Amino acid sequence: MGKTGLKFSPIKGEKTKHWTSEVINFCDAMNGKSFIWNERDCFSLICSVVDVMFKTDYYNEQLKHKRGARSSIKFFHQDEVLKSLEEIGYKESKKNSAQAGDVYYEKDKNGRENTAINLYDCVMMANEKDGIFIVKKNFLSKNVKVMTI
Repeated sequence: MGKTGLKFSPIKGEKTKHWTSEVINFCDAMNGKSFIWNERDCFSLICSVVDVMFKTDYYNEQLKHKRGARSSIKFFHQDEVLKSLEEIGYKESKKNSAQAGDVYYEKDKNGRENTAINLYDCVMMANEKDGIFIVKKNFLSKNVKVMTI
């Protein structure tokens, strides 16, 4: 468990029957929405996608640990995202085998953790300036790791 108090139990069970289309539908519905720390930021979106795939409640669990713009600076500099992904059950995978719902993860030159949710030829990302958006995958850095569950 990191300094934010976030602690997740690993996923139990199988993905839902139509998880691929459900993930894509969820991401399409989120596209263009505004960015809100702790509710619609990169990490809360990942938790929501896991909930869609497995019918879990990670989104509500992460809401208990409030992150504003200031506290998120610490959160995203202390490997909290990577630790949380690993607790949930995400593992590093080959880039050419990414599926819908997999996470692209990297630490930028400033040490900040960045993520994007894979949607095959596109990814869903979020930031304060642009909100939630879907872009072509070629926009990603070549240094990203693919995390799969």
